[in-house]
Amino acid sequence: MKLYLYAVSLLIIRFFSMNIQDFITPFCVAPNDVCNARNNLEEFPRDWIKKSTHKLSLTNWFLGGTNEKYLISHNNYDYHVLFIPRPNSNKLVVSLCGGGRKNKAYPLFTRWKYYNYLNANFLCIEDPMYNLYPQISDALWYYGDKEHWLINDVADIVRNACSQLKISYSNLVFLGSSGGGTASIYLANLFEDSVAIALNPQYFLHSWNPDITDFFKKRLKINLFEQDNIFPRNYPKLLSSKSRFFLCENYLSEKDKLQFIPFFKQNSIPIKYGINQYNNVVTWIHATNGRKIHSSNPEKLEILLINYLNEELKSGGTIAQISSISCYLNEYLNIKYIGEFYKEKSKILNKFVLDSIQQRILAYFEFSDPVYTKAGDGIFLYFRDFSDIYYKIVITDDGVSLYLIFSKDIGNSCLEPFKDVLGNLKSNSKSYYFKNKLSSLAYDDILLFFRNTFYKVLYMKSTICISSGL
Repeated sequence: MKLYLYAVSLLIIRFFSMNIQDFITPFCVAPNDVCNARNNLEEFPRDWIKKSTHKLSLTNWFLGGTNEKYLISHNNYDYHVLFIPRPNSNKLVVSLCGGGRKNKAYPLFTRWKYYNYLNANFLCIEDPMYNLYPQISDALWYYGDKEHWLINDVADIVRNACSQLKISYSNLVFLGSSGGGTASIYLANLFEDSVAIALNPQYFLHSWNPDITDFFKKRLKINLFEQDNIFPRNYPKLLSSKSRFFLCENYLSEKDKLQFIPFFKQNSIPIKYGINQYNNVVTWIHATNGRKIHSSNPEKLEILLINYLNEELKSGGTIAQISSISCYLNEYLNIKYIGEFYKEKSKILNKFVLDSIQQRILAYFEFSDPVYTKAGDGIFLYFRDFSDIYYKIVITDDGVSLYLIFSKDIGNSCLEPFKDVLGNLKSNSKSYYFKNKLSSLAYDDILLFFRNTFYKVLYMKSTICISSGL
C-alpha cells in the first residue's frame, strides 16, 4: 500500500507536467532497475543499533564517516544523539522526538528510516526530559527547567554538526511531529534560512494536556499559562522571517484544531484546506482518519512531498501546481486511512459507538430506575431488582445486533407477547433470546427496539411468569 500510495502521488504530479527530476533522486533510474531502486530505498543503515554509545562532551565531539551513537554532556544535561552520514550530501536533517517514553525504550530515535529518501545527513536528538521523567506519556518539548532551555543546547549541538560537516543553514531541516514539531519551530527560529517541518505541533503548551500542565506546575514549579520572560517557549512563534515553516495539521483531530486554528488566526495565516503558501509559511491541512487521530497523518508522503516543495521554493519555484491538486491528494489519503481504520480493528470505533448508544439509552430512560448499564463485549442493560431478563447490544462488522435475553427459569409461554414484535424465539444452553439485526448504526431503530419491548418486560416482571417460572 505504501508503494501504491507513493506511485499515485508521483503519477498525479507527472500528470500536471511538473518537473520531478529532483523529487527523489533514487527513482530516476532505467525501467529494469525499478525493483532494485525500491529495495535500495528501504535498505536502512542498521549497524549503529549494536554499536556502543560514545560518551563525551560537546567540545570533544568529532563526526566521522560512520553511523554512530553519542551521549553528549552539555550544560549539566545528557543528550543521546544518532548520526548517520550521507557521503557527498550538503544537507542535514535533524529529527526531533515527540510523545512520551512511558512503557517505551529510551533513547528513542525517530525517522532515521527516511535517510535514503531525503538524501541527507541525518542527526537524531532525543529529548533528555524523558530520561528525567520516564513516567510521562506526552509531549515535554525539550523544555528544561526555569533557568535552562534545552532547545538552546540542541542548537549548540546542531551548530557544531553544521560546522564539522560544512553545511550552510539554508540546507538545514528540522523535522518532528507533535512535541518534536514544536521543537522544530523553536530551532528554525534560531537558525535563519533553515526549514522546519512540523506535523501536528503544539502552539499553546498550557492547553495541550491538563496532566502535563499540572506536572509542570507541581513538579517543575513552572506555570505554562504565563509567558516566559526569559525564553520564548510557552507560546511558540514564527520569529524568523528568513526561515521556512511547513505546518501540517489534521483537521479531524479536535485537540489539534484547538491548537492550530487560534495560532493561524493570531499570525494572519488563512485556514484553507490542502497545501497553501503564505510568505515563508506553507500549510498543509488535511483530514486523515486513524486509530489515534492526533498522530494520524500521511507522514511519509507528507515529509517526502514537503522535501520536494522545499527544494522547489529554494530554487525559485512555486507550489502552485501542487497546491491545485492537494485536495485530491487529501481525499485519496482520507479514503485510504478510513479503509485502514475499519480494516485493522474496529475496537476503538466500537467503544466510541457503544458509549454513544449507552448514553442515548440512559437518556431515553432518564437515567433512573429500574435500569442500569454495564459495558463488556457489548452494552448490557439490566433491571436493578431482577436478573432473569436483560438486553445486550453488540457492534459487528456489518451492523448492530440487539438481543433481548431471558433466563430459562422463565416459562416459554410467557414469551408469546414478544414474538409479535420480535419474531422467532431462539435458545442456547443457558437462555432464550430474541435477536434483531440492523444493517447500519441507526439510533432511532435501536431505541425502537427498546420501546417495543420494555413495557412488556416490566409487565412480565410483575406477573406470575417471573415469580413462579411458569
